[in-house]
Amino acid sequence: MCVADFYLHPEHDAQAARDRLRDVALTSPYLALDRPVTVIVHEQPWATHYRLKAYPIEADDQLLFTSDLTVRGKRELMALGCRFAGALAALGTDG
Repeated sequence: MCVADFYLHPEHDAQAARDRLRDVALTSPYLALDRPVTVIVHEQPWATHYRLKAYPIEADDQLLFTSDLTVRGKRELMALGCRFAGALAALGTDG
């Protein structure tokens, strides 16, 4: 199993973000189609944490698969207008 983590500013459409991350996994060339794709959402005081979990076709492709999920996931979330949580947000400041 591979996991890509995303931390978003709390003000966003969580359903759209979750759906988009699921689509990212389902369109990856590394995805084992016979295994589940899961998007876990957990609210933190400073961010919404998304964990995109999926299985690669080949175990040797875990790093490539995780990188693919991360890069394409970030691009898709940005296209939705989502802002990523930063280190200053974790400290409770806006910068």
